[in-house]
Amino acid sequence: MSEPVTDTTPEAQAMLRELFMKRSGEERVRMACDMFQSARRLIVAGLPKELASNAVERRIATLVRMYHDDLEQDFLGRVIADLRSRAPHRPPPER
Repeated sequence: MSEPVTDTTPEAQAMLRELFMKRSGEERVRMACDMFQSARRLIVAGLPKELASNAVERRIATLVRMYHDDLEQDFLGRVIADLRSRAPHRPPPER
């Protein structure tokens, strides 16, 4: 994986890390969960209506948008196939 692109200076990054580390573990976990939920909401808000209204396809689209660069494509394909196989039988929407 390549280094993430950032516009934050190393000094500012160190300051932020120090501020986060002053928080309790519980607070840091809560912040991470809140950020994850915000990211999910933004992804779902940007989905076409036909994907957003289908629970399985919404989960798949969210998974792909969040993890497509981090997961092996073969593994991702197997997860998607498994999610669809567990859903009530309904063909996926046209894209």
